[in-house]
Amino acid sequence: MKTLLGLMLLGLPLLPLHAQDSIRNSAESIHFVTVDTGVKLEVIDWGGTGRLMIFLAGVNNAAHDFAGFARQFTKDHHVFGITRRGFGASSKPLPEGGNYTTDRLGDDGLAVMHTLSLNRPVLVGHSFAGEEMSSIGSRVPASVTGLVYLDAASGRHSCAHEVAGVVQTARIADAHNALDRRLKRRRSTPSSYSTA
Repeated sequence: MKTLLGLMLLGLPLLPLHAQDSIRNSAESIHFVTVDTGVKLEVIDWGGTGRLMIFLAGVNNAAHDFAGFARQFTKDHHVFGITRRGFGASSKPLPEGGNYTTDRLGDDGLAVMHTLSLNRPVLVGHSFAGEEMSSIGSRVPASVTGLVYLDAASGRHSCAHEVAGVVQTARIADAHNALDRRLKRRRSTPSSYSTA
């Protein structure tokens, strides 16, 4: 079955993720699933019937990036996408205390699967998501039917510092942009005192 699914993927047009259609359709629903104290993940349900399939995006991407590609599977699969912590609309905990280890991110995926009763799905991961899939597949192999790696990293279990670095950089950029906005507002606000 894993080989068949891999061959199916090769038969579909593979567009860059940023070129995928991200317009919502009526069959799409969005859920937020609590996976840890104060941490909720965005989960997209694109609908469909048949075997469960979950898409996991690469670093700096969100489940929405798979929209056009994922919908191509809804004829024969019930398709979901998960946006990992630190990205998109999912919670962004500080990159400390093991919040972004490979196993922690894998546990997040397992928590979503458990909460939504997504039993033995096929996981499809791009880039860094390969680490999460390898974590799940090596620690809890009975939880999945198969793993499909799309230009994905696998087996290193050491990329957590990269994800934490990206999240920390994003948090710094957000803080910098907020400070810029405040300073611009102050400059545009007339002074209440006169220098004459």
